Amino acid sequence: MAATVPTIEPYELIAGDTLKFNKTVVDYTPGDGWSLDYSFRSDTGTGFDIAATGNSSAGYFEVNVTAATTTNYTAGTYAWQAYSSKSSERFLVDSGKLVIKANLNALATSATTEQRTHARVMVETIRGILEGRASSDMESYNIGGRSINKIPIQELADLLQRYEDKLKLEEAKRQTENKHGTGRLVKARF
Repeated sequence: MAATVPTIEPYELIAGDTLKFNKTVVDYTPGDGWSLDYSFRSDTGTGFDIAATGNSSAGYFEVNVTAATTTNYTAGTYAWQAYSSKSSERFLVDSGKLVIKANLNALATSATTEQRTHARVMVETIRGILEGRASSDMESYNIGGRSINKIPIQELADLLQRYEDKLKLEEAKRQTENKHGTGRLVKARF
């Protein structure tokens, strides 16, 4: 049995996977001579364009980018825009974001990749600072006429709490996306 082809643009793509979906554009159909093109651009200066293939009999456009092509895509977040055009006319018909993730299988097993989110990095960093400060009771000092002030411990503790809250939300979202539930108990009575 063949896999169902999605009818919307994906939110995520692993570099090296096939990018395949169908797109219906009601007012600009391939049967009426319209074409559909996508432009993807990242904030790091990388990007690519895709031309969809019109399926006149079915009334939609097909996007099919091979795994060999997506292998060359750079990981990151891309803004995309879809345009329908015919002769000298062109119209923006949709836009969104696509996150391209690195293909771990293509990396050397000894390669290192940062897997932590910003919230996790900040929680670990702030905890390390607090652990180092626990043995030092100075928040400021002077050396050779220069003054050094450290962030007060209470401010660090407040910042740590904020990032721990963000981290809990991220982990709950990830668990839900992976179909593991949120870890919260839901009771119902019938």
